[in-house]
Amino acid sequence: QVMREEAKKFLDNNISEKKLNYIIRRSISNLRKDIFEAWMIPACKKEDLKKVYYLVGKEHINAALAKGKGLIIIQTHFGFRKLILLALSYEGYTINQLAAKPTSWKVNMESMEAHNKVMDAEVVFEKALPAKIIYVEDSLRSVFTALKNNEIVVIALDGLVGGKRHNVKFLNRTANFSPTPVSLSVKTGAVVLPAFVVRKHDNRHEIIIEGPLMTDSAHGYEHVVQLFLENYCRILEQYVLKFPCHYVDWFYRSRIWPVEDSLHIFQ
Repeated sequence: QVMREEAKKFLDNNISEKKLNYIIRRSISNLRKDIFEAWMIPACKKEDLKKVYYLVGKEHINAALAKGKGLIIIQTHFGFRKLILLALSYEGYTINQLAAKPTSWKVNMESMEAHNKVMDAEVVFEKALPAKIIYVEDSLRSVFTALKNNEIVVIALDGLVGGKRHNVKFLNRTANFSPTPVSLSVKTGAVVLPAFVVRKHDNRHEIIIEGPLMTDSAHGYEHVVQLFLENYCRILEQYVLKFPCHYVDWFYRSRIWPVEDSLHIFQ
């Protein structure tokens, strides 16, 4: 019901019940598939895993790394986003991800036992990834080191953990996104590339690396952050409108966990 209400607010309040039901069913189905596929990774061979995805936009990665100042790939909770870590590692890149510890989302309630087991499984999954996970609860020094070494750092703009937020128009709502990637880019000179993972009808994943988002600080930091997030949201909107079943579940989950007090990712 929450997904239904949130989808109407974001997409179109006049959307038909038939279409809405289809989007919600596909969204729940995709999320469960993502979880089970993630849990299978430790037991799968590299050559088998490479059959489930294909990469589009690799030239943007190579052009960014050619500058020698590292690369920041930004995501949202759109599709099987963690597959990017696996795929880019198999392509020969050194990957890091800035993320919250899965165990930080555990809840000390009997009714949340299944949820807590999923969080434990997420820890196992992350340890099996050929990437370094940098937890936001720890020092960010490792992020600067990775960029200095011309490595890739993956960051989610719509995560629930983090400090200062910037609000920006997103579809028919307001999104409170993190300025961290912009700040890192301004400080280090690293290129920022948006990335999206789309599950196709044959259940293969298309990993799409978009062109660079500018972070020129000539007009002041606050202006740069706002313009960057606005430009990113225009790209994200296109993906959400085309593939709503890849993001509707996050409309729901972001309502469960506020960023702080009564502040949610989407308002």
